[in-house]
Amino acid sequence: MTAFPAIGQLFLDALRQHGAGRLQEAEYLYRQVLALEPRHADSLHMLGMLAHGAGETEQAIALIGQAIGLRDDVAVYHLSLGNVLLDRGRLEGAAAQYQRALTLQPGLADAHNNLGILHHAEGDPAKAAAHFERAVALRPDFAEALTNLGTMLRTQGRLEPAADRYRRALALKPDDARTLNNLGSVLMDQGRLDQAADRYHQALAMAPDFAHVHNNLGTVRHRQGRFAEAVGHYRRALALKPDLAEAHDNLATVFRDQGLLAEAAAGHQQALALKPDFAEAHHNLGLVRKDQGRLAEALDEARRAVALKPDSARLRSSLVMGLTYSPDVNEAALAAACQDWGRRHGLPLAAMFPHLVNRPDPGRTLRVGYVSSHFRRHPVGWLLAAVWPAHDRDRVSLQAYSGVVVEDPMTRHLRGAASGWCDTAGLSDIDLAGRIHEDGIDVLVDLDGHTEGNRLPVFARRPAPILVSWLGHGHTTGLPAIDAILMDSATAPPGCEPWFTEEVVRLPGGRLCYAPPDDAPPVAPLPCLTRGAVTFGSFNNLAKVSPTVLALWARVLAAVPGARLHLRWKSLSDGAERTRLRAAFAAAGGDPGRLDLYGAVAHPALLAAYGDIDLALDPFPFGGGLTSCEALWMGVPVVTWPGARPLSRQTLSFLTALDLTDDLVADSPDAVIALAAGLAAAPDRLATLRAGLRPRMAASPLCDGRRMARALETTYRTLWHRRCA
Repeated sequence: MTAFPAIGQLFLDALRQHGAGRLQEAEYLYRQVLALEPRHADSLHMLGMLAHGAGETEQAIALIGQAIGLRDDVAVYHLSLGNVLLDRGRLEGAAAQYQRALTLQPGLADAHNNLGILHHAEGDPAKAAAHFERAVALRPDFAEALTNLGTMLRTQGRLEPAADRYRRALALKPDDARTLNNLGSVLMDQGRLDQAADRYHQALAMAPDFAHVHNNLGTVRHRQGRFAEAVGHYRRALALKPDLAEAHDNLATVFRDQGLLAEAAAGHQQALALKPDFAEAHHNLGLVRKDQGRLAEALDEARRAVALKPDSARLRSSLVMGLTYSPDVNEAALAAACQDWGRRHGLPLAAMFPHLVNRPDPGRTLRVGYVSSHFRRHPVGWLLAAVWPAHDRDRVSLQAYSGVVVEDPMTRHLRGAASGWCDTAGLSDIDLAGRIHEDGIDVLVDLDGHTEGNRLPVFARRPAPILVSWLGHGHTTGLPAIDAILMDSATAPPGCEPWFTEEVVRLPGGRLCYAPPDDAPPVAPLPCLTRGAVTFGSFNNLAKVSPTVLALWARVLAAVPGARLHLRWKSLSDGAERTRLRAAFAAAGGDPGRLDLYGAVAHPALLAAYGDIDLALDPFPFGGGLTSCEALWMGVPVVTWPGARPLSRQTLSFLTALDLTDDLVADSPDAVIALAAGLAAAPDRLATLRAGLRPRMAASPLCDGRRMARALETTYRTLWHRRCA
């Protein structure tokens, strides 16, 4: 007669085999137990766990269900069944099992952790975070729950608490590549790019084939401007995981920044083929189409992104910016889109500081805060460079709230002119609003409008008594919380007020101030005197150069025999983009053989390239800003056709300051042609104008930083007196 070991010993042997990873042996022993005792609930439960691990979900559900049928009072059975149902996507059933487990064993940390995972899958990060918090409270050494809690805090924008939870998890499990990756992502969100890269490298040392880490490290290198390294990491991520839509999309953004627009579009389309509801990829493809001047397609993609993520203030801001480029969108429609943004993303936030009152002393030094992500070599930086050092420190104390991640010489110049500096890249909108409130800012100035990286949701929370918009956008924010927008009489003539949510305050002498760079070369002689023919030019973003613009410029060339058109933008380094633009010019009625197309160069070389241009042409309805200032400083007159839109009237404002409106401002497309052709036919007049432009500009209000600083201070003081009253 064969002697059988006791059931208890068989089951213990099965558990040992299971724990050692010898799963076939474990299954055999569990079944031996059941052959002796068919109602052995623990063996049914463990067989269910084996089935779950093997992907046999329905069998796992049946086996664990049998165990529960025999012993409904065992919490861990309900926990296991909940896990199987969660993996199957049956969230309601999983939740019921976890709740039953907690009823039986309230201190079961795993059930809270898994309920957190479930609520995260349901899109409820607040509930998820509460369960992860409870799991950690019950078991402080629960590394997985700490990591999960960190992820929830990150989704809520609470970056420092998220980093703390990840660090605590890593103290328990230092070799956890997933947590290292997550900590790296928080550090990246905070703008600590070198520290983020260190964490990603540690993760790769643990898991060299972790595709998501390569993808994230690529993003760090991209933000640092190390494009070749970024491309290498994105390609490695895709070699490991070809269906990683995020890596396709990120690689395409590097191509866009390099001006490789055809490759960028293909990459975003590949991401969308893998993930059709990928809002960011639609948004990014829209940016490529905008850069290509394909504005209708750009707006279609922007609208798709917003439809997929209607709660995203950033994506809706991007749609607003896209509308500003389109000649097919009138001023009323653009204003309505801005106001729609304000209703959706501004009004719900307006009560954070509803009764904010700083010390109402009309004569005291005002604390003025400037908010931007562009305190660097960017139009915002260049247009502040002469103003900030000229501020009277007895009248205003200047505080900067900077979203710049990689600083440059302009950042350092502006930092030196500020009384205080706060790096905001790692601050959520709520935290930044709180910081501004704590700093006691009296007048808070938005410099970005709806451009990329803006912090308009901070302004919606009204963290200062007076809110002002200036500089970066040139149009209404649509945000009811903002009190005033600073314009001038040329860009915002009387009658335009209905297009603005804010009060329109017009600065005397112009709304912008240009600081000529120290490395600008001397003005070159008029090139047509040696070439024998005129060269027109534009160095504006090609997103402004729509088919409508190309059609007018084709007519200008047709009216001036032998003339050429010199266009320069970063995307024109790419042969495919040059071919596309030539075809677009031909379709608009122009001769593509008369185009000279050039890509990006360093800034001093860009300025020197104006030596090849006799006369610049201003695009519309989004005219030149800094680009027009640079052309004029280099002695190149700019012919402009201002429309109703303030952004089409920027060059008009500059020419008003230079007293050159009669010479260079047209009131119709035909007048553009007549002005350009007339100047082309009068090289002596053009040479005189060229030689006098720089000294005229240097002596004008346009380059007077002290004038602009006093105008701003007077405006802030007027608004403050009103507030005190």
